[in-house]
Amino acid sequence: MNECPKCQAEFHTGDAECPKCGVIFAKFEKYQAKLKAANIAPADDPQDARAEIPEDDHIWSSDQHVPKKEKPSLIVVVGGGFIVVCVLFAIYAQLTMPKIKPRDHQRNTPITREEQIQTSFSGWDGSHKKLTELIKESMNDPDSFQHDNTVYWDMKDHIRVKTTFRGKNAFGGVVKNTVFAKADLQGNIIEIIAQE
Repeated sequence: MNECPKCQAEFHTGDAECPKCGVIFAKFEKYQAKLKAANIAPADDPQDARAEIPEDDHIWSSDQHVPKKEKPSLIVVVGGGFIVVCVLFAIYAQLTMPKIKPRDHQRNTPITREEQIQTSFSGWDGSHKKLTELIKESMNDPDSFQHDNTVYWDMKDHIRVKTTFRGKNAFGGVVKNTVFAKADLQGNIIEIIAQE
């Protein structure tokens, strides 16, 4: 059994470092040789000598050594950059998008006449909903209905609606038709005035 030069703990002859304090014996001996070559008396206490050890001479345990910082990999840099761009885009979108007010389900103001009339028409293609249903019921092939155009005139007590559409006739040919109808403000068809 040998004795550690730093902490005087016993160790086996084949050990490379002290099991108690972690000093690496080969480096410690090399350090002692450098001190003798420079005519510097080795310190009695290895702890005092530690202050004189140059940075590149690590005689202490390898687990006490601080490794050099490695450069981040390309994946880490690109991934981090992507995250930053996404966050900045989200902030930009929040700041520039128009604010949408929640719909007021309990309106304080009464519905206007124009709004009442507009509820009778499709928001998709502008066709009059009830008139379209009536036209499809009277067609030979309701699936062939194609809306072209719808206009209306407010006649105070009712509205007059003109719808132009295409559809297949009894012979399978596609024809263009126009229907004039009279409707109330709730969208109900009062009468068909004319067909062209």
